[in-house]
Amino acid sequence: MRTAKYHDADSLIENCTINRETWCWVWPESNLARPMINPHGVFAHLMGTNSVPRILFTILKHPPASRRLVQHCHTNFCVNPFHHTEAYDIVKKRQSLEKMGLSANTVIKGAVDRSVFPDDEKLRSLTVKNPLHVQLITESATRAGQFARGISIPKPTDKPRPKVKIAIKRIVEKREPAPIDPEFAGMDINQIFNHIQKKKLRKMVDEWDA
Repeated sequence: MRTAKYHDADSLIENCTINRETWCWVWPESNLARPMINPHGVFAHLMGTNSVPRILFTILKHPPASRRLVQHCHTNFCVNPFHHTEAYDIVKKRQSLEKMGLSANTVIKGAVDRSVFPDDEKLRSLTVKNPLHVQLITESATRAGQFARGISIPKPTDKPRPKVKIAIKRIVEKREPAPIDPEFAGMDINQIFNHIQKKKLRKMVDEWDA
């Protein structure tokens, strides 16, 4: 009987391209939305999932308590389990467990049932045996840390557009100064004001007399 292509951690890692700058384990891209193996294969049935990151996380770290993993690098199809963590609330609980001196693998209430994964003995049989892969795991774990805090890969962004200053010139028509009323010629502002006030009073008196 022919051995399945994927049957342990070594066989999955061998299918990856290792980026020595970011230490991402890049699964070959396909027409799938994310790295996955055949959902009908024996290995997928054994692991309870066909998600490659989730399978490697389960074997090389521990069975995840959250239903989805969070990727902390920004490399498409990266399956490095040390670049992934459980959901934020689960990570916070695990950190609290560690402060109390408990194992980070302690069962968390309300999490994914441990029984959906293979037992510990089976998981140990699926772990890496290739010395090069052991070295790769050691390097990845050391760089990223347990909760992927050591990952500092900048998210790719579009090149910033250069700032262009545009000078807008407003054309203001020059207005000719209003002609000075001959009546006010030679008066300063106070004299003009008093003159206008007298004219208003005179007009009011004329209207009353009428």
